[in-house]
Amino acid sequence: MTQQLEILVEQAEESKVADLTMIQEFVKTHKIVDQQSLLDATEFLAKAKRAVKLYDEKRLDLTRGLKATVKKIEEIFKAKTNPLDDAITKLSASILKFNQELQQKRLRQAQEDAEREKQERIKKAQEDAEAAKLTASIFGDDEEPEAVAEAEQKVEEVKQEIVKVVEPIKAAPVRTMSGTSTIRKDWTFDVISVDELAKSRTDLVIENTVAIRQAIRNGEREIPGLRIYQKETLSVR
Repeated sequence: MTQQLEILVEQAEESKVADLTMIQEFVKTHKIVDQQSLLDATEFLAKAKRAVKLYDEKRLDLTRGLKATVKKIEEIFKAKTNPLDDAITKLSASILKFNQELQQKRLRQAQEDAEREKQERIKKAQEDAEAAKLTASIFGDDEEPEAVAEAEQKVEEVKQEIVKVVEPIKAAPVRTMSGTSTIRKDWTFDVISVDELAKSRTDLVIENTVAIRQAIRNGEREIPGLRIYQKETLSVR
């Protein structure tokens, strides 16, 4: 294979359709000042285009067999890696599903613990309120009704408290003899409304070039947000 490549490289180096030195010198020194110099430049362009076509044909002729060989090798290795890729996809999905279920279980447990703690605090506040009422009924002094009101208010405050749940600790990396698996969370997005996005953040909306070109080909010339104009290009065949 190495010897074959060396032969092909040698053939490519020996290929000569145009004088590159002459081409570079012509481009460097030629000036278009009249009709004749314009004709000379056009003639040169046509010859240069034909030379490029001949070089491309030679290149394809030299690489055609190599491309077929490369394609065959790729097919052989794809036949080996495709089942592995499928296995990797399925195993990765299973690991992620297990981790999600584990995190949900931990979150539910944290919510239950937080709710249990709140109920215990409510019970404690209610017991304090009952104790304040009992004290007021026994001693009946002027300060006791205020203590009872404060205790009852405390009960209501605890009842109104929002249960705060601490985010469960993320799963630790799993290490084996062959490698380590780590689960991470990456931010991503789905576009719900292009119009709303365009109104709020025009810098985040990229034009659909294919659709724009098609609209112009269909005859549209006035599209808000676009400047539609003609640009001259040179075609040489």
